Amino acid sequence: MAAGQYYCRECYVEFETSDRGWQLFQIDDGGDLVFWKEIVRGEPATPEFGQGGGIS
Repeated sequence: MAAGQYYCRECYVEFETSDRGWQLFQIDDGGDLVFWKEIVRGEPATPEFGQGGGIS
């Protein structure tokens, strides 16, 4: 993990800071990062999680 990167091992999501806010990536079964969503500062965001903690 580099500076500004965070990982949730319970939900297999990596969070990364960007100029605009945060970028969220899901980690797939092969270990690759898959872009999921960008949260722009000042905009409300509600992540949607499916059953079992996965992102839907």
